[in-house]
Amino acid sequence: MWKQTADVCSGRHLAEEISAVDPEMVVLLGKDVADYFSERESWGLERRPISKWAEQAGSHPFYGKHRFITAWTHPGGRYFWIQGQKYWDTYAEQVAGFVE
Repeated sequence: MWKQTADVCSGRHLAEEISAVDPEMVVLLGKDVADYFSERESWGLERRPISKWAEQAGSHPFYGKHRFITAWTHPGGRYFWIQGQKYWDTYAEQVAGFVE
């Protein structure tokens, strides 16, 4: 069910939004979303904990262009406050490095 929902969202809405906004950085919220796009785009990062996503953030092909891709715990998820605090410094460093 998750993949069907993600396929519909990705096919109908996300492609149009990515095209309109053309972001250089994409933050995937939640492990399920990160796994879905990693599998879809063949990054080879799927089925890894969010901590590994934090360590391996970087330039990946996403909707026809290399973009800085990282993942973060979903704010509505039960691990947000546990993992969020734990990896905040890692994400802050990544974003600061990307912005520079």
